[in-house]
Amino acid sequence: LHYIGAVAVNGSTSYDWTAFYCRIPAAHLKHWALAESQRFTNPAFRCFWEERQIVLEEMRQRVFDSGWGRLNAELRSLAFCNHPYGHPIIGYERDVRFARIERLREQFRRFYCGANMVVVIVGGVKAEDARRICEEYLGRIRAGRRRVELGVVEPRQEAERRAVIRGMWAPRLAIAFHRPSVRHHDFPATELLGQVLAGAFTSRLYKRLVEKDSLAAYVSWSNRDSRYPDLLVLRAMAAEGASLARIEAAIWDEIERIRKEGVGEEELRRAVKRLRFRALKEMCDNAGLARRLGFYEVVGGSWRLGFDLLRRFQKVTPKEIRAVARKYLRRSNATVVWMERR
Repeated sequence: LHYIGAVAVNGSTSYDWTAFYCRIPAAHLKHWALAESQRFTNPAFRCFWEERQIVLEEMRQRVFDSGWGRLNAELRSLAFCNHPYGHPIIGYERDVRFARIERLREQFRRFYCGANMVVVIVGGVKAEDARRICEEYLGRIRAGRRRVELGVVEPRQEAERRAVIRGMWAPRLAIAFHRPSVRHHDFPATELLGQVLAGAFTSRLYKRLVEKDSLAAYVSWSNRDSRYPDLLVLRAMAAEGASLARIEAAIWDEIERIRKEGVGEEELRRAVKRLRFRALKEMCDNAGLARRLGFYEVVGGSWRLGFDLLRRFQKVTPKEIRAVARKYLRRSNATVVWMERR
């Protein structure tokens, strides 16, 4: 690919998809399609042993040598009893260290086929030319079988789950709540709820924990757009000398306020504006737009879902925010992990 001027050649893996991407001159679209068809038709795993060591090193950096990595791994393994979302994306050290190339080839034959593939091309090319080139070259890839929907269902959580881990990093905590998938009608409201709680400097937890009480040095949230039901996570890193117990109590206090009083119109408007800005910023260049289109086609079943979500955010009401807070932000639905200094 580098011989045709490709840059930013890379790949990424998440729970729901694996993506390969690059930027190429429009004039070399045919050469890119030829190279990709050869890679997926007759791959050579000549760098297997070197890549295995690289993955092990990434695992050390992201999990073992990272406070948030360690905490997130513990949080997911505790929150999920049955679903694969409880496993780390990068896997476990024993699996990587003792991986065999035969297993790799089996995995490739099973999943890396035309039926599981989504190709997204964004840039200065005509749609009919891109389609013709893809059909001519990428059409050579073995069709295979389309992946089936995962049959594992995570049982309803009936009681709070807790864990305390110790490490050399600053004390921190995370609270996770089970919530529905990106295709569920409650998802836009849960996304906005996370934004209201910990989305920016004007969020409730930042104002309470960082500015007012000086308990936390950092607050954040995550609510991954997922194919299956996942977690809404609230995180906080303790300020020097602050107690994790006080931080958790303050978080629950802010959650209870929303459960009882709801959110204001202006507060909700700011949250919608931040989410729309984040999405539109991602689509400002060809690479970001391509990733977004491909992501929602794979995870949500249609590339249109990403645009539908932007419209649905604007229709969410304060009443709906309060309703999802009462429905999902319950203690019996919570998984709490503290990290204390060793």
